[in-house]
Amino acid sequence: MMYKLKLLLILCVAMILSVGCGKKDTVTVLTQDEENIVAVPILLRIDPETGEEEYTDLIEGFNKEYAGKYRIDVQWLKDTEQGYRERLKILNVYDRLPIIITDAAFSPDFHELMVSNERYLNLYPYLEGREEWQELVEKSSDGKIYMVPLNMGLYSSAGLYYNKELFRKAGIEKFPQTWEEFFECLGRLQDAGITPLALHGGGEYWSPMLISTAYMCSTEGGQTFLEEYFPESYDNQYVMDMLFCMDTIYNYTFDDALDINFNQAQNRFMNGEAAILANGYWMMGDIGVDKQKEIGFAPFPGNMLMIDEQMSSWAVISSYSEEEIEGAIELLTYRQKISEVDEERAGQLENEYISVFQQAQEQFVNYQFRWEEQLLNDFFNTAFPEFIQGNCDYAEFIEKMNAELKKIEAQE
Repeated sequence: MMYKLKLLLILCVAMILSVGCGKKDTVTVLTQDEENIVAVPILLRIDPETGEEEYTDLIEGFNKEYAGKYRIDVQWLKDTEQGYRERLKILNVYDRLPIIITDAAFSPDFHELMVSNERYLNLYPYLEGREEWQELVEKSSDGKIYMVPLNMGLYSSAGLYYNKELFRKAGIEKFPQTWEEFFECLGRLQDAGITPLALHGGGEYWSPMLISTAYMCSTEGGQTFLEEYFPESYDNQYVMDMLFCMDTIYNYTFDDALDINFNQAQNRFMNGEAAILANGYWMMGDIGVDKQKEIGFAPFPGNMLMIDEQMSSWAVISSYSEEEIEGAIELLTYRQKISEVDEERAGQLENEYISVFQQAQEQFVNYQFRWEEQLLNDFFNTAFPEFIQGNCDYAEFIEKMNAELKKIEAQE
């Protein structure tokens, strides 16, 4: 039996490594004409629900522009975002990471590990003096940059999409500007027979948490608390505020919201089955030109957006050759160049989003980059349903949250 278990373990590890990429386990056979081409290995996702491949325009555009010099070599992973992140951790242990990490900030713990072990390359010397990176380089106070964001915040922001026609049916002329108006708006939509919010269960409760952390950050103390990395306790008024909002908004969504995932909630919103969805700029690509006139974009009440540059940050692995690193830097630069928004060519909704982004007076950070992964991935998925269904009150939820925190600390 022990022999069989060992054999199974070996086979599992082999399967895991077979989808990794990097110099040590990816063999690229080059023709004679391609021998001088530098490969830039990268691991990208195929969405397991839609079958869509990530960054196809980026890959095709880069390979065309740098033909004969560099080529992005992609290995595809058909998995969820969480699956991709877990794969990165495994590949790091076996030194099989690709040269580019596209989800570099998903975990403060992982980022700290990569920096302390000098796995992430300090990009400052490579970006200094390059005009397109000047703003980012100037932000570095210690002369070190390990991650580079996309477009300095626009692509790392989120607010509220809403269906203009459903608002008109409910007699609502403009999007609410205060939290009191927001909750009143939800009631008016519901009274008109319209599902106000497209919420969901699981997935770190992304959309409802966006709304609830925005509500938490309506006070200065709430913003300060959310900016803390790994809080020592969640027993405070700010978390109580977040839970109040979470408890409230689930009264204005689908009856089966806890049983559907974010993609299903987004699809329902796109089909006109709900009036409001909290999400970010990246959703723009899912909204066709014909839909752009029907949908509007607004900040959270208080003229506030979630803006966290870490969401779009990529990093480079330091163990590759200098010519491979140069290829990776060119890829980062090309990505930045094609991300620049041409407002004259942008659609109506995209320009509306850009206007909101430029005029937002307040911003708050992404909770996913500040709180323990185990809380987000394990605790939330078991505790939030109990709380939302009324089987756990505010104080009990916070008590359980702190108990989970102590378990995490004990494991470390």
